[in-house]
Amino acid sequence: MIRLKHLILLVGILGSTLMACGNVSPAGSKIVLSPDAVRWEVKAYFTTTTGFFVINFFDVLITDEDDIPLNDIEFEARLDLSPNQTNIPLTLQLLDKNNSPVISPFKTKTDEKGGYRLAVNIPLGTEFKAILYISTGNAFKSAAIEETIK
Repeated sequence: MIRLKHLILLVGILGSTLMACGNVSPAGSKIVLSPDAVRWEVKAYFTTTTGFFVINFFDVLITDEDDIPLNDIEFEARLDLSPNQTNIPLTLQLLDKNNSPVISPFKTKTDEKGGYRLAVNIPLGTEFKAILYISTGNAFKSAAIEETIK
């Protein structure tokens, strides 16, 4: 009889622990990242000293395998600044939903509609390539970010 009580207690603890893990994306989850690429062609008179920049917004949506949005799902956003390039602008920044700079990789959760809007602050005047990566569980998406001088 005591063992049955222990088993019931153990099942109850395990059940409540699993329910507390509601922010883990289930198997088959998908990520929609829009846009999937941003390319800027900047005139040569823009230089890093002009101080001009543009903020590009990226909408993240995490859904289950039936395309139903999932709220309160933890995901990671990472801005890869292509370390093989020497001219990556230091002011290229990942911004959270309040447009505040964050350190990459950045972990956050989807809102009540399964989405999140983040941004990348792109300085004008330096040629570079970067990639924004979004991941949760086994789901993964990326967006190319590129600036060329013409």
